[in-house]
Amino acid sequence: MPYVTCFCGEIELLSMWRNYAGGEGYAIGFSAQDLYKLSKRLKGQLAAVHYAAPWDPPNVTATPDPATGRLEVSPMQAAEIKHPGFVEEREYRVILPGDTDLPVKHRDDPTHAPYVELPLADCNPVAVWAGPGMTKNDLDGLKGLLADHGWSDVVVEASDIPLRRE
Repeated sequence: MPYVTCFCGEIELLSMWRNYAGGEGYAIGFSAQDLYKLSKRLKGQLAAVHYAAPWDPPNVTATPDPATGRLEVSPMQAAEIKHPGFVEEREYRVILPGDTDLPVKHRDDPTHAPYVELPLADCNPVAVWAGPGMTKNDLDGLKGLLADHGWSDVVVEASDIPLRRE
């Protein structure tokens, strides 16, 4: 099975801020060119997600299984497909083959799911967005942290989405 790292192409989505950051996190923007180079160096691919039913994805070649006659797609191709209900995310994925040279780790939870850490050291951030729950002090601290790492030219913005606390 491939290893997949997902990147959202649409930053101002309340669903993303709520589900992944609790409204108080950060979203880091990387250059697509850097991600493409990284994926190629790791023998993988950078792919735009196809929002389609699994049986009807565009640009994916399905081959009939000789034993069952069912159409099959490779795991690498299947990793490019997502339900159309998520189209607002405009997602891109770095997809690495299951036999990657990166060290495989396992989650410290009941699933013990395998994962690899994508080495993003060569992918400089181009922008960082602060979630809707962040303060001006949080933004100032972030700008200082980025400057300390030589990234003072990185754009830092705050989300404009109103977040209601429940």
